[in-house]
Amino acid sequence: MVDFLKDRILLFILVIAGDWISLAAFIKADEIRQDAITIAVAVSLLPSLIISLVVNYLFQPKVSKRNFVISAAVISFVLWIGFIFSYFNFSTLNNEYGKVPFSKNAMVSNSRDSIIVGGCKYTTEAQAEVDDYEARKRTLTPAQLLEDFNYDISQVWPEKERDCARSKILNSFALMLALLIAGITLTSELLIANKKKVVKSSH
Repeated sequence: MVDFLKDRILLFILVIAGDWISLAAFIKADEIRQDAITIAVAVSLLPSLIISLVVNYLFQPKVSKRNFVISAAVISFVLWIGFIFSYFNFSTLNNEYGKVPFSKNAMVSNSRDSIIVGGCKYTTEAQAEVDDYEARKRTLTPAQLLEDFNYDISQVWPEKERDCARSKILNSFALMLALLIAGITLTSELLIANKKKVVKSSH
């Protein structure tokens, strides 16, 4: 068990780094940061450790080294492809809903004091204003819309629609992170297995 953990110190460092880089780089709205941290903790070290234990003690002893390498390589490839697609899906949702500039001081022109999560749908009044701009071939951003409604969030998005946006962002973040951690873990197991094979053949 000591050798098992020693071989995977770098892996666990990568997992933790992947979590916190993802949080710092992608989650900008404070209102969902704590939920995102909870998700990061839930899908990081423990799942990574479980995958490593299953691979090392249940899977590897039952298959040949060649079959293990082929299977691990194929599954890792699928996980990384899944991560890429989930990353683009998360980025689309996060950019659409999760990065709305909100001025804490409405008297300060163009202030960017905070970032909030928007909503899946506007209120009837806000949608009417958006439609009016679109009819004139103009674009009204969420930040401009907030300013027009004196930064009253409830007049721009109903709370249930903001809950909808938060849910979409956090669910896509969880899937992206889970695929990233699984991909890192299985790829690392593949590298560790090849390293052991090289060491054995040299003796």
